[in-house]
Amino acid sequence: MKTEIGFHLVPLAHFLPSEEGIEQIEKFKQWLRSKRYSENKLKTYNEALKSFLIFYREKPIIEISNKDMIVYNNDFILKNNL
Repeated sequence: MKTEIGFHLVPLAHFLPSEEGIEQIEKFKQWLRSKRYSENKLKTYNEALKSFLIFYREKPIIEISNKDMIVYNNDFILKNNL
């Protein structure tokens, strides 16, 4: 029996990351492939990054900080029991 681990997220008000976010997700996927990550891991990490970038859709990526990650974890991940 194969168990698949992944995020099952309810989309936020905006369904897609910003254009900058989409570009960064693609770069991240290329980097993961260059490190020979499996497609399942690539999919899981991609979903997690996409969720994070949707949460901060209106904030330029360069301005995202460690504090933002804590806010995301508390206000989205934990609040939604993910």
